[in-house]
Amino acid sequence: MKRITFLNPLGLAGRFVTVRLGDELSKQLAAGEEVALIGPEGKPIGYAKAADCWCGDLALIPASILEMEQNPLQRTYSGLIMGLRAQMALDGSDGELKPTNKVTALILDFTRANLLKV
Repeated sequence: MKRITFLNPLGLAGRFVTVRLGDELSKQLAAGEEVALIGPEGKPIGYAKAADCWCGDLALIPASILEMEQNPLQRTYSGLIMGLRAQMALDGSDGELKPTNKVTALILDFTRANLLKV
């Protein structure tokens, strides 16, 4: 089962979006596939099913997708940029964030809270 880590687990309920750098997740997840949601320090949060995904240039991400972003601070383009830069810094990436960077927006449906360790 694919695991997706969240630094800020706010907003993981109902249908939500998480935006990640790169296009790898768009190739790894199929609609209907269940994923494990992992919080800070590797603690399991719950599970969600992949409903859909959008992949493209960062500058072209639709506002309708950003409005569903799980982190309320990243529901605007400028907020998303700040969040992605923070993630890059934590990952030790010294690359530059450009409007042409590929991103994947995963649309997920929260299915259940975690009761067992993943």
